[in-house]
Amino acid sequence: MGGRRILSDITQPNVVSRYLNLAVTVLALLDVTVHPEDEKLLEGTLLGKIVANGKFRAYPEAEVAVAGDFSAASADFTIEDQDALLKMKHFRIGDTIESTLGVALGEILTFNPVTGVGTLTGNSANALAAGLFVRVVAAELSLANGDGRILKGETLMPTPSADSPQAAYVEGFFTDARVIGLTLASGLAMGAKSFVAGETRLI
Repeated sequence: MGGRRILSDITQPNVVSRYLNLAVTVLALLDVTVHPEDEKLLEGTLLGKIVANGKFRAYPEAEVAVAGDFSAASADFTIEDQDALLKMKHFRIGDTIESTLGVALGEILTFNPVTGVGTLTGNSANALAAGLFVRVVAAELSLANGDGRILKGETLMPTPSADSPQAAYVEGFFTDARVIGLTLASGLAMGAKSFVAGETRLI
């Protein structure tokens, strides 16, 4: 009988789908003010560039929950993850958010990353119905022109707290299911191409 397998020791498939020689990596400095000490970021996490300081953070995107609509008459909202990859948790208090179509909403005042319940600093700038998607405004978190990067390996933010330089992919062929944060909207923002189902090409 074989030995017992420990879940934490099981290696997941690499985020690069093929042509490893075409996968280009650069450094991405993870911002400790967004990702505090001991926070874990998984291999394949999509990173965006913080426009204000040039550092990087995980790209958050989530779906407006049923009965959690944004309303011009209310500051309250509820969002939820579109899938099991838990992108919602990367929203932060102080983020200015919009729909993935660029419709302005407002600045987050309170947010529970487990339940998705939050409030804005004032009533939402526009209505946004359940089933639509929200992100940090592109003016604050950029994915365009090579700013979107894919974390090469699992990362634990250092103790004591400090920014963390990490290798991240900017070009290559990637398995969609292994890129945490890859959505229709984020792919469009990065200018990603898809020639084979389940695979994304960044150039």
